Amino acid sequence: MAIAAVAAAGVAGAGAAYLGSQNQPKNLTSSSAYTPFQADYLNYGFDQAKQNYQMPLSYYPGQTYASPSDATISGLQKQQDRATNGNPLLPAAQAQNLATINGDYLNSNPYLQQAIDNASVGVTRNYLNTVAPGIQSQFSGSGRYGSGALNAVQDNSRYDLASNLSQLAGNLSYTNYNQERQNQLAAVNNAPALANADYTDIASLLDVGKQREAITQQGIDDSINRYNFAQNEPNQRLATYMGLINGNYGGTTTTTERNPAYKTAASALAGGALQGIGLGSSLVGSYGNYQNQQAQANYYNRQ
Repeated sequence: MAIAAVAAAGVAGAGAAYLGSQNQPKNLTSSSAYTPFQADYLNYGFDQAKQNYQMPLSYYPGQTYASPSDATISGLQKQQDRATNGNPLLPAAQAQNLATINGDYLNSNPYLQQAIDNASVGVTRNYLNTVAPGIQSQFSGSGRYGSGALNAVQDNSRYDLASNLSQLAGNLSYTNYNQERQNQLAAVNNAPALANADYTDIASLLDVGKQREAITQQGIDDSINRYNFAQNEPNQRLATYMGLINGNYGGTTTTTERNPAYKTAASALAGGALQGIGLGSSLVGSYGNYQNQQAQANYYNRQ
């Protein structure tokens, strides 16, 4: 009972200590302001910012792109006309190339026979003026003119003449044919380029279209930019205004501080209880010593 009473007293004492020492958190408020000499400048700046905000922004009133020059317009038109009408030489070149590929000129050289005749004249002249008279002179000098031997030699010379003329014609014809075959192969190699040449006019016409579209797009872009400017102008003014008036020109701040000695009720009561128990233990020990001393005194008195 005594120990419990002492412990209870300790707890009660601790509670009283808690209630007495409790310290609530404190709110600290601080404020700052610009110095007086700044007031006129800041007020003027705020007024100017307000005036600027109330004044709508304006877009450049003129045209923001260059119109095509007369030379550009004329050049585009001529380029378009040429692309539409095509190159007049191209169809002729393609037709000639096709005829060569088909072999139309292999055996139809109108000048081949004339070339053969011209070359044969010299051979024939040489035979008539040199070879034949020489044979006759040779046999006449030997007294054998009109003999069978003379006739045989003359027949051989005429055969040689015919062979030479035939060989000459054959060589010229072969050369002509071979040259035309080379032309034919060259025409075959040129065919892809001539076929692709058709697309040159098409590409040129497309280029004209793209350039004219680009010129038109400049006007569209200008209209879009003006529209976007009108849509964003209020926000732009507001953003500029807010950027001008915002700044560290003073203000009020509030902070909260807590006392390091501040204790919750539970922790204070627990600490008080521990203190009460310690105090009770101390009192119990003192009371036991007191009883022992009384017993010894009574014993000696009875003696």
